Amino acid sequence: MGKPLHVCWLLDPWKPSRNKYVAAWSALGFNVHLWHQGQLAADVPGVSLHDATELISGAPEALREAFQYEEKFRVHAACADLFRYEVLLRHGGTYADLDVYPLQPLLDSVPFPTFEKDRRGKLEIRYLAAPVGHELLRRLRDEAVRQESLFMAQGGYRTRADLGAVLARTGPRMAARVTRAWAKEKNAPYATLLLARAVNARTPENRREHYSRRWSEVKAKISSASWS
Repeated sequence: MGKPLHVCWLLDPWKPSRNKYVAAWSALGFNVHLWHQGQLAADVPGVSLHDATELISGAPEALREAFQYEEKFRVHAACADLFRYEVLLRHGGTYADLDVYPLQPLLDSVPFPTFEKDRRGKLEIRYLAAPVGHELLRRLRDEAVRQESLFMAQGGYRTRADLGAVLARTGPRMAARVTRAWAKEKNAPYATLLLARAVNARTPENRREHYSRRWSEVKAKISSASWS
């Protein structure tokens, strides 16, 4: 049986263009587990399909509430961030975004959580791996939920900057802060948790452009009674 790799496709209809990414991971010996919300009417070659909604429904209440809030606004990044921490905490293995290729042979087993290091040397979460039930994954999950709960209590989405702040609420900025604190507490060198250039991300726009482009859709939902 291959190494477990978890990927998720949330909110949107399935894009067949993602099949090539699945194939690239499968070629490295990964057993790909694709979590979706019912968008796939047919099997994807080489993939085990799973119900992402079912996994979220079994998560702690605060995570469910945070996920459902972001889902209403269709903020893919926050939903995927919350999902990746929960799926690795409960199942272990490797997680990767579905728009990245592996760049190198990756570990069969991971005794500690392992993150990607981007070109600037910063922690990334588009690829990460961890053993099931690891304490750091629990901390990442709980801190992401805590930040989301604070955000919602303070009024939630109100300005364009709130979208960019996903990076600090649930994304790599939050993950780097929590991971550094955990490494210091455990006397584990932070640098050993970062795997240089694990994946090749072919993103056509940077994050600032992405969130700027997404704001009009979120803004339209703020005043709409349809999501409340």
